[in-house]
Amino acid sequence: MKGSLIAMAALCVAAAAAPASATDTYYPLTVDSLSGAQYSYGFFFANASAHASEPIIDGHLLVNGVAAAGLRIEEYRTGDGLGAIWKFTGYTTVVIPGDVLTLVVTDASGDSAQRQAVCIAPTTKKKSDLTAFCQ
Repeated sequence: MKGSLIAMAALCVAAAAAPASATDTYYPLTVDSLSGAQYSYGFFFANASAHASEPIIDGHLLVNGVAAAGLRIEEYRTGDGLGAIWKFTGYTTVVIPGDVLTLVVTDASGDSAQRQAVCIAPTTKKKSDLTAFCQ
């Protein structure tokens, strides 16, 4: 029992001496991923993610440089706000092959980052309702 208490005390001291939180390390605002799909029956779906050292305050989707309209946006953030995942969905035609999706993200310090995904037509070897795939 006494050995267990000593081990617990040593663990607490070691934890207190550990480096400060990960927020003390600078991570530039980075858009990690962006992909999307447009279907022939009008459904559009896109996913995106980003991380930073400062809390992320905004993320929005552009199509050929213009804000994508008519989409439902779901945003999921990490507890500290340093990471975010977005899901964009809607029954509307958003992209066609040749379009460029862009996610623009801004953090609390005012920095912004973006990632682009070019939309292409799916292969014609397999029957599909997919009309454009963006990656």
